[in-house]
Amino acid sequence: MGRHAESNAVDAVAACRARLSDFSKAIQRGQWQKISGIATEYSALFATLAASEEAPLIRDELAQLDILRRRCMRQLARHMKAVSEDIASLEAGQKTLKRSRELADSIFNRQLPPG
Repeated sequence: MGRHAESNAVDAVAACRARLSDFSKAIQRGQWQKISGIATEYSALFATLAASEEAPLIRDELAQLDILRRRCMRQLARHMKAVSEDIASLEAGQKTLKRSRELADSIFNRQLPPG
């Protein structure tokens, strides 16, 4: 691999790592609107790198990037599960609150003297 090609590969690997780091930080900060754009950028960078002539020479780095990507995806899955559980809990709480209000209203209405 020539010096220029080696430099390009190193830069591309560093760019991929930076995007995965940004992805992880966006998850931690709850910046959901940024995640899709970061993932798209990473995918484009990785695809370009994997298709490059340097790919066979940087196989280990590509494998490491894939491991990091999988970790990010597991992190995202954990956060999505937690959010889903929070939503389910909120919905259950809203249903309980509604039933409590309906019960309180029915008790209150039964205790009022007619007309």
